[in-house]
Amino acid sequence: MIRVKRKLFMEPTKNEWEERAVLNPTVIKDNKGTEHMFYRAVSKDMISSIGYAKITNGKIKRFDKPILTPTKKWEKMGVELLNLSITPYSTPIHFIIIQI
Repeated sequence: MIRVKRKLFMEPTKNEWEERAVLNPTVIKDNKGTEHMFYRAVSKDMISSIGYAKITNGKIKRFDKPILTPTKKWEKMGVELLNLSITPYSTPIHFIIIQI
């Protein structure tokens, strides 16, 4: 049997928009070495938003407010990250869908 240790690196907070769940993180590293993390956050009333965190030297600094929230009628349950996989064996690629 193989035992896998898992470490939780993000948890819900007391911020209303992310107090139920945080999930689906995607990290992008820029050419200066800073990592930018986008993630789905779920409020107590089950509305999804997109959160942002900056990772510097392994430390996560989360923004207090979401960067993307539902604004249209058809987004009444929230906005999400689109998760695509090229093959069943590849790492998922996340895209942020923004309505303009």
